[in-house]
Amino acid sequence: MPDLKLLVDDILSAILIIESSNIDFASLKDKKNFYDFKERKFLYLKNNILKNIKSLNQSFKEFSSVITEKKDIAKVKSLIDEIDSSDIRSIRKNIEDIQKIISRYSSKERPRLKKSSTVVSSGIPKEISAEINADLEEINKCFQASCFRSVVILCGRILETALHRKYYDATKNDLLEKAPGIGLGKIIAKLEEQGIKLGPGLTQQIHLINQVRIYSVHKKSDPFYPSRNQAEAIYLFTQDILDKIF
Repeated sequence: MPDLKLLVDDILSAILIIESSNIDFASLKDKKNFYDFKERKFLYLKNNILKNIKSLNQSFKEFSSVITEKKDIAKVKSLIDEIDSSDIRSIRKNIEDIQKIISRYSSKERPRLKKSSTVVSSGIPKEISAEINADLEEINKCFQASCFRSVVILCGRILETALHRKYYDATKNDLLEKAPGIGLGKIIAKLEEQGIKLGPGLTQQIHLINQVRIYSVHKKSDPFYPSRNQAEAIYLFTQDILDKIF
């Protein structure tokens, strides 16, 4: 699936970050003297969502080469036209419905979970490989049972295991003993103190997974239930992180 799938995936990824951070989408507006980095980041994501929705309209003629059924073409067009750009729930619902349609034409290209018996990265230290494999096995069971919040929580646990080990390999100090409740952000900071920089892209992926994990675990007035696609994206981010840090 060419541009259509990329646009839809980009929109849903940005929505995932905004919703998991409990940000009021409608209140994100351009301001003069705008120095708050956090707000600027979310405003950028909002503008990117709106730009991609506009691109969906502008590029619609190209979609007929991918979506071959006339009824599906008409349905996708209708879903795009009905999007309320001021309401993130409206955007998410319509984009997820579009994604369901295009998935029927791109099922062979969709990423699949690796077998639970396979370690994600061959470089993972043997001391933690059994623990990570156990979590992977559990993730597969959660996917089969549509327990997507559990998938996100387990991905966060895998990263905690991996980063604790990364710190131990660098310092021979076990944070699980000295600081058992330390969060992922503080582990990253401690790694950087040791001269181990994961890189901005990787660090942001870890922070994203941690944000979604926290939002999935803690009670909120508006409960967050990740979709299958969102849970799968978090899993793939986790896989990518493990591949790169070991």
